[in-house]
Amino acid sequence: MDAIVLKNVWKVYKIGGTETYALKDVNLRIKEGEMVGILGPSGSGKSTLVHIIGCMDRPTKGEVYLFGKNILNLKDKELAELRKKYIGFVFQMFYLFPNMTALENVEIPMILAGIPKSIRTEKAMKLLEEVKLLEKAKNLPSQLSGGEQQRIAIARALANDPKIILADEPTGNLDVKSSSIVIELFKKLNREYGKTIVIVTHDIKIAENVDRIIVIKKGSIVANEVSIDEALEILKK
Repeated sequence: MDAIVLKNVWKVYKIGGTETYALKDVNLRIKEGEMVGILGPSGSGKSTLVHIIGCMDRPTKGEVYLFGKNILNLKDKELAELRKKYIGFVFQMFYLFPNMTALENVEIPMILAGIPKSIRTEKAMKLLEEVKLLEKAKNLPSQLSGGEQQRIAIARALANDPKIILADEPTGNLDVKSSSIVIELFKKLNREYGKTIVIVTHDIKIAENVDRIIVIKKGSIVANEVSIDEALEILKK
């Protein structure tokens, strides 16, 4: 089954009298259970693509489907429910609440979903155990390394058991060792739990570990399935 389908998607921003084309006639199909890397230079439309897949933005024209549901037919409230049900987000900046513990940060999506405290606390503890940070449950973000903060962010993304994980430069602020731990965690989520994972990245190590590499340039997908060497050659041009 296809988890994500984009058909002839355009995204145009109008600033004053000027139109900027962030996405141009994008066609994309990602199967359920795939782990996909999206590579492209700065300003290529990668983040815009993630925002549209993640139901945080709507295309100017075209069709977007998540598990067969056309998001363009949904009202804002329905779109928010779809996002909450299907998608977990991981960003380059960890976006943890500084005055909340690791455990409390992981609980946030479950609070928004109205899950009772006893249930959400138990689940959050299990998620912290999954990312091997159970012993840091009571720590504030300032007491954690960058890699640990990103693993907390991943645990938070898993809180409502989403089918899709969207990660935008998840290792961008991490050292090599922490990046490797995060990559292995994504692989585990994909291989053992069947999560569909879409990673926007400049990190060659991530690109070497995905099922498929997609290349985007100037708002258009220029390659749908290439090797890392082919992707790097395309990006040089």
